[in-house]
Amino acid sequence: MLNIEDVKSKQKRKNQILFDHNSTCLQPLLEEIRKYPHKTLTLWALTCAQVPANELNKLLTNDDRVKIALDLCTKWMQGHVKMPQAKKALLSVHAIAKETDDAYIKALAHAIGQACGSVHVETHAFGLVMYEMTSIVIKYGIDDCIPYLEEKMKYYQRMLVECDYRIKYEELEWASFLKVDHPKNKEQLLFEKTKKN
Repeated sequence: MLNIEDVKSKQKRKNQILFDHNSTCLQPLLEEIRKYPHKTLTLWALTCAQVPANELNKLLTNDDRVKIALDLCTKWMQGHVKMPQAKKALLSVHAIAKETDDAYIKALAHAIGQACGSVHVETHAFGLVMYEMTSIVIKYGIDDCIPYLEEKMKYYQRMLVECDYRIKYEELEWASFLKVDHPKNKEQLLFEKTKKN
């Protein structure tokens, strides 16, 4: 069973984001994320973002900002559009959060925005996790959320493997800046920097 005592503490303090890099229950996922290159994490984040996007689209039926942002950021990942156009679209998704007092909508919007931002820097991929997991706690409540959080964790891990497989065995299009794999992803570098301090 997931240990969410630190999440409960954040909720008692009325934090808007209930998960972060130090969340006990997210450590196994973070350990996995640190192993993958930028393009895997980008494909993973944009793929996983479809779930909160579908949820948000049900709540905001006349708002196409989520669809536009995911489409443009996918094209950015593929090298078909440049950063300024995609960035404007992803910021419009974050703007959804500023326009509402609904904590659930805020968390979903930020989750999608973070996933879109992963094209630029892979550390944003984990932002998807922090916000989407927060949305699950908001939706189901702190006392009933654990099975849903566990299910989501399994989904994230399964999708990491699936996206990595797709990159290795499918002909996918990539922007030139994503074609170069660096020895360590930025999530791993952040971890190493934190350990030194």
